[in-house]
Amino acid sequence: MWRLAVLLFALSSFENFRLYLTDGSFHMVREYAVQADRVRYYSIERGEWEELPLDLVDLKKTEAERGRRAEEEKRRARLDD
Repeated sequence: MWRLAVLLFALSSFENFRLYLTDGSFHMVREYAVQADRVRYYSIERGEWEELPLDLVDLKKTEAERGRRAEEEKRRARLDD
């Protein structure tokens, strides 16, 4: 039983976020890495690693959104204390 609790905690600790594309759409991902001219990401929807050309990914918007969400979570945590 405790193994299930540990597994659920581990899975919930991963942050899912949007990887924005230059056409305005996005993919829900768990993580990504820039590798030369490609972006490799773990797709939440398909449960596997995928790749896109770097010029199709809006990294600036993706990181700005992640930063905004992190600040929002910090603000909420301060309010809860």
